[in-house]
Amino acid sequence: MLSQTAIYALRAIGYIAAQKNTHLVLAKVISEEMKIPKNFLSKILHKLAQKGFIESIRGTNGGFRLGKPAKEISLAQIVEIFMNIAPFQSCFLGIHSCQSCGITKKWDTISKQIMELLEGSTVDQIFPDIETKKKNAKQSNKKCKE
Repeated sequence: MLSQTAIYALRAIGYIAAQKNTHLVLAKVISEEMKIPKNFLSKILHKLAQKGFIESIRGTNGGFRLGKPAKEISLAQIVEIFMNIAPFQSCFLGIHSCQSCGITKKWDTISKQIMELLEGSTVDQIFPDIETKKKNAKQSNKKCKE
């Protein structure tokens, strides 16, 4: 349903949000942790920074952090930067005067749910407990090595 770019953008900003603004996040770390190609990620982060959703700090101690509180950034706002979501609100078959199509009622229900999900969900909900999972994974790795 979502473009690969939109999915990567949600992963990236979700990862940044999960850091709770305690430190700046390097693009290299985001790329590795979220499995996003570095060159592709660079373009995504640039667009997110242009729109004010993230801040880019240059230099040796640089990185990325949120430009707005995560609870104020809807998934729809991010997705709209990278793809047109209008098709979710129109005819499934792309017919502008589609009223009698047998798919219309089913698609209307699904498309409304998609839009409610995107508009009603915020970036802070993407990876709410990522730090806990990281700590648990590190502890498991230590136990396996012992």
